[in-house]
Amino acid sequence: MSLDLITAANAVVAGALWIGAANKALQVWRAPEDRPLRAVTATVLGMALEFTVRLSPVGVAVDAVCGPGTAGLVANLSALMCTYCLLAFFLYAAHDAGGDRQVRLQLVPLVLTMVTLILAFATATPRVRAHPTDLSLGPQPAAAVYELSVAAYLCYSIGTILRWSVVCMKVTEQRRLRRSLALISAAFALALVASVLRTFVTVMTWIGAAGLDAVRVATSLTAPLVLAGGLLFVVGISYPAAAGMVATIPVWWSHRRDFTALYPLWRALHDAFPDLQLPTTRYRRWRRLAWLTRTHRGYYRRVIEIKDGLVQLAAYCSPDDSPAGDAAGYARLVRNAIDAKAAGRAAVSPHPLASRGGQDLNSDARWLVAVSHAFATAAGAPPAGTRRIRAERRFPSPDSAFVHRPWAGR
Repeated sequence: MSLDLITAANAVVAGALWIGAANKALQVWRAPEDRPLRAVTATVLGMALEFTVRLSPVGVAVDAVCGPGTAGLVANLSALMCTYCLLAFFLYAAHDAGGDRQVRLQLVPLVLTMVTLILAFATATPRVRAHPTDLSLGPQPAAAVYELSVAAYLCYSIGTILRWSVVCMKVTEQRRLRRSLALISAAFALALVASVLRTFVTVMTWIGAAGLDAVRVATSLTAPLVLAGGLLFVVGISYPAAAGMVATIPVWWSHRRDFTALYPLWRALHDAFPDLQLPTTRYRRWRRLAWLTRTHRGYYRRVIEIKDGLVQLAAYCSPDDSPAGDAAGYARLVRNAIDAKAAGRAAVSPHPLASRGGQDLNSDARWLVAVSHAFATAAGAPPAGTRRIRAERRFPSPDSAFVHRPWAGR
């Protein structure tokens, strides 16, 4: 694999990790008491820092400011820290409240490895610090200790993580989570192979066998394996959220279609009872960009306001006004009640309109959509469709979830 391709792949993985880190940080801000979530967030942050520092321009800049080899030291410390945090995640998930003791015990090998790594770096020459894996330098005690301490801890921690992830994958019942754990397991399997190869190269260099073809092949495979593992890890932790978003698209489209189809009935009821409008919540500008959630809010709001309006029509319906079982008969009764309200003819004996929906809001919405279609057809209006959506955007209704009303509540 060419150097330019490795750098480009490293940049892609680093960018994806920073996006994932920002997403996880937002989740931690919303649920700071969630310890497994905090551990995953620290893992993603550590991996993002590691892959960023390993980028050639960033590494050169860090070495120029802090001395040769500093970028590699930061990358290795980040790798140690992120594997520890991911190990903490599995310990919290497996032991719940009892995981604190296990997590603290795992700090012992981590701290010992970090101290050994820093001491080996401090005692090495500048050339060895800058290129600890350079085979042409021959056996270097500081470089051997530096590389072996990192590789040994990574083999231990990644092997433990791989075992826990496989166990969790087998026992989980959620398909998305199982697929996510399978991808994460594959990612750490590649990382484990890379750590083993790193250990092999270090040992062979120490005994003076760096010229063997097997050592060169192992050296050339380490970086691609780490990159492939990092990419699989990003895909694995992102898969449940991405799959959930894809699964919500049909629901969003259905809610948007029903929101539009309910407009004729909602408009008539709102004109008859302007006070049925629910209070409008003011959102910050960045939250108004979440058009998927705005669609759901508008859909639920419109259905509830229509149901409230039908309740208020009870004062203009008598027991003799029993609607037929179809939507057209129900729409005629609604029209008659609205006309009676406009003329000021209240019923002598008010009678509520019987609901034809089901036991939940979505089934009510399906019935109200049919009534709205019949209502619009009886009035000679075209069915609510694309033109209606455009009209609502140009002339937003008071409850429109597609347009924020910053003047509401002032």
